[in-house]
Amino acid sequence: MINRRQFIRGGVLTAGATALAPNWVYAQKDGPEYFTLAVLPDTQNYSYRHPDIYTGQTRWLKENAEKYRIPFVCHEGDIVQNNDVFEWERAVVSHKELDGNLPYGLNVGNHDFNWTWVNGKRGEMIRDVCRIDQFFPPSKFEKESWWGGCFENRNHNSYQYFDAPGGLKFLVLNIEFAPRDVALDWGTAVIKKHPDHRVIVVTHAYMDNDDTRLGDGDRGVKQYFPDDNDGDSMWEKLVRKHKNIFLVLSGHICKDSRNNFKFDTSYTETGLLTSKGDHGNDVHQILADYQKRPNGGDGFLRLMRFTPEKNEIDVRTYSPFKDEWLTASHNQFTLSYSMT
Repeated sequence: MINRRQFIRGGVLTAGATALAPNWVYAQKDGPEYFTLAVLPDTQNYSYRHPDIYTGQTRWLKENAEKYRIPFVCHEGDIVQNNDVFEWERAVVSHKELDGNLPYGLNVGNHDFNWTWVNGKRGEMIRDVCRIDQFFPPSKFEKESWWGGCFENRNHNSYQYFDAPGGLKFLVLNIEFAPRDVALDWGTAVIKKHPDHRVIVVTHAYMDNDDTRLGDGDRGVKQYFPDDNDGDSMWEKLVRKHKNIFLVLSGHICKDSRNNFKFDTSYTETGLLTSKGDHGNDVHQILADYQKRPNGGDGFLRLMRFTPEKNEIDVRTYSPFKDEWLTASHNQFTLSYSMT
């Protein structure tokens, strides 16, 4: 098993690591200390119908970890489609490509839960009926040096660590779908215990595809758990309050939530919003969800290249399945972020 400290400084992210792949724009202008955060958007349709694409994503990340200097893989939730055993079994197979090779975090989405059924009709969502702890229990990760911990001894809320060149320390905070106040309070406590870490929040439903946070009047959260938190209330109760939060990642929305979930060709699949936190810090909030493309999403994932020398994060979208890069502005863009 790769130690999280050694993972970065012991070879994969050292200055002498393999150069970036030629497909990466402006790669030759980068200094020696870049690294790439990998992000898996909703994999539900891969677990359900296209497991080879899911495994192809994780295998590609493993095989290209040195080339792109990948220290960590985020998952944005909706691991499976129907919370069925066979889907979770497929997800386990896919993530075995990362086990022992790349640290990763998981996130639960609405499709990872069960529903009540009344007279043949779907009723209320049941938060406690999710098989993630059967197939990805906290005990699976507790011996890993990059594992931080979890809430309620379940993998619905968890945090992990990774280090980057120049002594940068990062914490990835995974927050449950439609988080309860107690989950946000737990997240606050974790952040307060790590003032020297740069915090990335990952949650399933937070952004809409019109570049706003999910809030009153939006479908996507409240119809599942009406008493719990959407993107706007997460911002108010958690995200804006901490000066070391700089990034929020989410999935879930792949259509226009204000228009009966019909496709909006301008915004479908993605969203981007940068807001000022209470301490004057910029917080980049990013949505990516490709599940409505053919083949359950065509295998597209996000690669976020951090370049400390330029204080920039370059976001790119790539499919190992198609060997294709999406180059439209909402899938390829650069963010400012101070790392020096």
